[in-house]
This record gives sequence, structure tokens and C-alpha cells, in this order.
Amino acid sequence: MNIGSICQDSERTLKYGVLVSLTILSFVVVAVGLSEGVTILLAHLFYIPIVLDAYWFRRKVPLFATGVAALYLLLVAGFGSEVLVIFTAAGRSVLLVIISVLIAYLSAQLHDEEQRFSRLVGSVNDPLIWMDGKGTVAYVNDAYCTLAGTTADAITGSTYIPIFFKNTFTEMDAFLSSLNAEHPTGIIESVTVSSDGCEHVVQWNVRTHYTEDGVISGSITIGRDITALREVETALTRNVETLKAIFS
Repeated sequence: MNIGSICQDSERTLKYGVLVSLTILSFVVVAVGLSEGVTILLAHLFYIPIVLDAYWFRRKVPLFATGVAALYLLLVAGFGSEVLVIFTAAGRSVLLVIISVLIAYLSAQLHDEEQRFSRLVGSVNDPLIWMDGKGTVAYVNDAYCTLAGTTADAITGSTYIPIFFKNTFTEMDAFLSSLNAEHPTGIIESVTVSSDGCEHVVQWNVRTHYTEDGVISGSITIGRDITALREVETALTRNVETLKAIFS
């Protein structure tokens, strides 16, 4: 058994211990409350273990919530409560199950988006352009040409403004001037409409090279198409905010 599986087993055991402890504590408090005539408020304690169970284990069938809800209903009836109180407890029991199903669904969605995010990291092609100190293209690959809507033959050997500078020499000069021999790298993020008509969010890493006099002798730029990553980040944020709202 490797270390990873041991850690997973210990984490799962800890989660089960927390759930059991919270559930028993909730039933004890609710039972004491019922004996003192408190029939409604203390039942909110059951939300804590039910929400944690649904969030941690993402069960498609809410067995835990159903069991807690059934025991709670039997506990209320066992104290000889009035019909109205039992009816209210039944409604709350149904709500406990519904909350469990909703949390499990949202947690599963979040888990799927997290896995998709991890699969996307490092799985994209790197657009590349290499230019000399005069801004002449020495090399460019097909990935860059696809994004820029051009061909290697059309720009190789000619003065060229990379697409992430929005076709202005002023912006390119200002960016290159912000770099120096001690700090030769810079990052630019741009949204580009490629030849396929779709918008692509690209993160560009520019590394400049200098002569002994501190003059730029050339630059190599590697871009990463992070469109899918941005989409997943948005979905992750949306699911996290939804879960936060429900927990609140």
C-alpha cells in the first residue's frame, strides 16, 4: 500500500469520525430539547452532518440524509408530540433529504470541473515566435500562424508586430523598454480572434536577449492558449460561489 492510499484512507476515516460525532451530538441535543418542549429550532443541527456528508462523498442516493431524517421523525413521534409538530417534522425531514441531494449534485459538478482543470494544465500547444533585435521574424511555428491568421512564409524575414501588441509599435516598444538584462522576461495576456473565427485567451511569455552593451539582440515568445482553462476557472468559481451561498 502506497503513501497516497494510506493518506486517503486516514482522511476518509477522519471524515466518518466527524460525521458520526456530529450526528450523535445532534440527536442528543434534539432529544434533550424535545424533552423540554423545544420542537423546531434544534433540528437545524442536522444540517451540519448532512451537508458535510453530501459535500465530501457526493452520494447519488442520499442514504445518510434519509436515515437521519427518518430517525429524527421517529424521535419526534416517540415523545408523543402533537400531530402538527409531527407534520412539521416530516416536512423538515423531506427538506433534509432535498438539501443533501442538491449539495451532492453541486459538489459532484465542482469535482468534475476540478478534474477537467487538472487535465487541461499542460495539455495545450505552445505558439512560438522568434525575432531578432530589429523586430524581424527569424522563426515562427504553425500554432502561432493559426492564431494570427497568417503563414510562416508571409512573415519570416520581415519586420512584424506580434498580435498581442495590437499592431502598434508604440505598445511593443513600451513593453520591451520595461525589460532589461537583469529582468529579461515579461508576461502578456491577450484575447485573439483566430482564423477559425473563435476567441482565444493566450498568455504570452516574452524573453529578451541582450548584447554586452545592453541592446536587445532578439526575443523569443512562447504563448499558451488558456481559453479552456479560463472557461473552467469561471465554472469553478460559479460552483464554489453557489456552494458558499447554500452553506451560508
